[in-house]
Amino acid sequence: PWNHTELFANAGRGLHSNDARGTTITRDPKSGARVDQVPPLVAVKGYELGLRTEVLPGLQSSIALWSLRSASELVYIGDAGATEASAASRRSGVELNQRWQATRQLLVDADLALNHARFANGGRIPNAVDRVATLGATVQHLGPWRASIQWRYLGAGALLEDNSVRSQPAITTSMRLGLDLAAIWPGRFGKGSELALDVFNLGNRRVDDIQYYYESRLPGEASAVTDRHVHPAEPRNLRLTLRVAL
Repeated sequence: PWNHTELFANAGRGLHSNDARGTTITRDPKSGARVDQVPPLVAVKGYELGLRTEVLPGLQSSIALWSLRSASELVYIGDAGATEASAASRRSGVELNQRWQATRQLLVDADLALNHARFANGGRIPNAVDRVATLGATVQHLGPWRASIQWRYLGAGALLEDNSVRSQPAITTSMRLGLDLAAIWPGRFGKGSELALDVFNLGNRRVDDIQYYYESRLPGEASAVTDRHVHPAEPRNLRLTLRVAL
């Protein structure tokens, strides 16, 4: 509608698959009680409305409002170690994206997503986080060198439908240092050849990749205990990658 500005809209229908075991099982393996079979595929509808602009030189900004409707939600069942089909759900939210080319050498990007996830009956969807944010910076065109750093925030979310227990937010930082081999040895390496060093969880933070809340019983315990069950994030670790293009 205006110079360097556009509106966009998307709508679509799709499918997600249920756990295949639920499509064939007729009785609960523990209790022997009869259970209802679930369909192999579940219908999903999605909508998006947004605006993208480059009015300010070097800055690309966008905002999108989105909605997702699913006929059935997959929920993790800790006692069984599997997922099971649950009630219909509705998710909606907003996404903000910023990409700023500050100089030829410096690129800064920032993203924020807000999520409102509920079952059709109004209950919270377990493990659906409320917000996610990332902030990154990339330095390039410094001879053969390239470097980037990214900060990520994974917000809290309900672990139970009544929102009585919530997950802990997690913040991690990662970085990459890259060397363009083709710029140093153009006769030996083709364009795109790179030696890169990645550092994950740069601050060596003790956070969890995912969290659940359910009953479990350890050896020696008289009865089951309801508590958090987590998968901790990897500590600081390095990865060296060599990519060769012929």
